[in-house]
Amino acid sequence: MAIDVDPAVLQAYVGVYELTADTVLQVKVKDGSLYFSSDGQQWGQAFAESEARFFVQSEDTRVMFVRDAAGMVTGLNLEMSGLVLPARKVR
Repeated sequence: MAIDVDPAVLQAYVGVYELTADTVLQVKVKDGSLYFSSDGQQWGQAFAESEARFFVQSEDTRVMFVRDAAGMVTGLNLEMSGLVLPARKVR
């Protein structure tokens, strides 16, 4: 079940995350919702399970954003097909 997340929190997640040297995940906010795109593919809307954990409805994919001790978003963990793939925020 999706919950609402403060727009300022969503904005902190916007950026580019490096999964591998060849693969990046882009995150944007549009109309108050979070969207993901991998390597220029179609944008998929994500829905919040918590303030930091999101799921993509059409896939068995979840994203958990990671913050450092100062509260800055430093990366995410992409969970899909039973795997957890860490990605660091590069911009």
